[in-house]
Amino acid sequence: MAAAQKFIRRAWWDRDLVRQVNQAPDRAALAQLLAAQGLSFNYDEFDEAGRHLLTECQTHEQAQMIEEIKLWWHCLGQALSP
Repeated sequence: MAAAQKFIRRAWWDRDLVRQVNQAPDRAALAQLLAAQGLSFNYDEFDEAGRHLLTECQTHEQAQMIEEIKLWWHCLGQALSP
């Protein structure tokens, strides 16, 4: 779960990472990209990390950003071919 939390936090501010993730042609390429950056995790770990990070939010804006990252990630997962 730690890698998923790190990914969510980085996606918050690292536009280059988001661009690279968005350009991944499939799930295998995405997994390879994330692994190369020490960010290997599965979808269950991502969901758990997102829930955990939401409990740490101190503002509505922080919670909203995490929800937006979660939505982006799930939409991306549906769009990518296996």
